[in-house]
Amino acid sequence: MRRIKVLQFLSTAYPAGTELSTLSLVSRMDREKFDLEVCFLYPKGPLSNKFLAQNIKCYHLDYGLVNIFVIALRLYKILKIGRYDLIHIYGLKANIIGRLIGRLAGCKNIVAGLRSIYPGNKESNLHLFLDKITLCLVKLYISNSKTAVDFLIEKGYPSKIFKVVHSGIDLVAQTKKQESKGSTIITVARFEPPKDYKTLLLAFDILNKKGIKFTSLLVGGMSKKEEMMELSARMNLKDKVLFLGEKENVSEDLAKSDIFAFSSLFEGLPRAIMEAMAASLPVVATDVGGVSELVNDGKTGFLVKAEDAQALAESIEKLLLDKDLRKRMGEAGMEKIQKEFSMDRLVKEMEEIYTQIT
Repeated sequence: MRRIKVLQFLSTAYPAGTELSTLSLVSRMDREKFDLEVCFLYPKGPLSNKFLAQNIKCYHLDYGLVNIFVIALRLYKILKIGRYDLIHIYGLKANIIGRLIGRLAGCKNIVAGLRSIYPGNKESNLHLFLDKITLCLVKLYISNSKTAVDFLIEKGYPSKIFKVVHSGIDLVAQTKKQESKGSTIITVARFEPPKDYKTLLLAFDILNKKGIKFTSLLVGGMSKKEEMMELSARMNLKDKVLFLGEKENVSEDLAKSDIFAFSSLFEGLPRAIMEAMAASLPVVATDVGGVSELVNDGKTGFLVKAEDAQALAESIEKLLLDKDLRKRMGEAGMEKIQKEFSMDRLVKEMEEIYTQIT
């Protein structure tokens, strides 16, 4: 039987939710049924070798180093030579380029991947416009969040083009929970404006001024890290907040923590929250995007409004002061992930979709 040839077209080869989820997916798919390759819009990154280690051929278009015409020509050649049965594209830039060049190269089965919700600003309006006018080139739009789909349907997208497939994580990889003092808060997110670390630090400042004992572990890198470190120092949180930098594997840090805090302004279905829940951590998060599809308010954690430092601090305080509540919410969260968000479930769903489309 001829294998179904699939190209996963991603933006960057750096470890983030979409990229790590795709790596886990293709690593687990049935190689007797699927011939899998990966193309990155940007230059080679840390994840490139991870895909290669799984015997998955990688291409890099070097966006940012060469002009757009070179990018288009390179992708066209890859698609013509590869003769893929299906292209699955993630990210706005990759989607616009991939859809246009994909059609020119004769690719009939183009699948778009939606991993977030467009924020309400002028730039996002342009993104939405470009996405919408090229929608006719897409056969299926797969989203990991029902909330994201509802948002686009409200914007005039046809509901029939969408399919919701929740992300999954590998539960086997989770590290066993360690004993702690019950006062360690962890956050895993890039230091970028959408993650709104400022509000999180303001919440920590409120807790500190009330004399609440805690230690915070902030895991992540990118452009705003130095700025947040300076803000933390000005708030006299230097001894309370530890900046651990970017890490590919955070299971050990999650295992020695007690609460997961997340202050993002907008999201799809955050992998970081899924990993925290799988590690039996109660979650305090902003109620944005698909977060409520993961966190059941009052059961697996607390949901608060975005940019509300006071509400964030109050919810964290409740968990810091109540060991039984932490344990109960943490266990409920782990059970939810095991039942609804396993990697085995995701792989099965995606294999069925790819087979049906082709």
